[in-house]
Amino acid sequence: METSSRPELLRTQVLDIVCRNSLADCAPERLVAQWFSAHPEFLKNKSAKRRRVWVFGAGKAVLSMAEGVLAKLQNTKTVEFHPSILIAPQDQRVPEAKKYILPLEKAGFQIEWGTHPHPSADSVEATKKLLSKAAEVDADDAVLFLLSGGASALVCSPIAGVTVEEKAKRIAALMQSGLPIDAINVERAKLSQVKAGGLARAFMTDPKNISVLVLNDIVSGDLHLVGSGPFAKSGAQHFNINAFMKMSASLSVKRAN
Repeated sequence: METSSRPELLRTQVLDIVCRNSLADCAPERLVAQWFSAHPEFLKNKSAKRRRVWVFGAGKAVLSMAEGVLAKLQNTKTVEFHPSILIAPQDQRVPEAKKYILPLEKAGFQIEWGTHPHPSADSVEATKKLLSKAAEVDADDAVLFLLSGGASALVCSPIAGVTVEEKAKRIAALMQSGLPIDAINVERAKLSQVKAGGLARAFMTDPKNISVLVLNDIVSGDLHLVGSGPFAKSGAQHFNINAFMKMSASLSVKRAN
């Protein structure tokens, strides 16, 4: 049996280190933390009164993203941190996740559970709670919304005359047809009250006070299609936190060397 040469072994070890470091550095909570570092103005208060910052979110990565927010905002003195509704997939509601979920709940986040890849009555109920809480946001408040893939099914409020079961059936047929996710999300928006900018209208604050941190899973790179665009064309600011992945990967290679 042949054994690997020393150079080959070293290459394997280096690649392993690069891979592990890259995955760790690209974790959603780290990308969110890097966004805060790149945007210090978000935590600056321009008036004598502390600005209230509400944090909402939805998607498969929302719990990890909220961890990053918690690390940056929980003890800040420049803004009033107001954790709110997070909608996550039910398959993440497992005993192993308690160590991540409990700190978020202790901090004040209310975690609701929807279904993915297809919406259900649970998704609709979770969305109702999010909309109810969104109505409490005042005109001068800031909103930080954590958006990632999967939000299309997790945030669900069908248009009048369409049930969630009918919507799920139509979207399932489109997914089976082989349509790209971009096109499917456009069709999802036509059947929803909260997509294509609809969710933005639930907040009483000026859209310019809404910052959407997006972990992008759309091949085209269009941030307004992630989650079928709940804040699209509303005036809300969208930030692509994927941009920090390239920086992280580069740093990982340097550390391995």
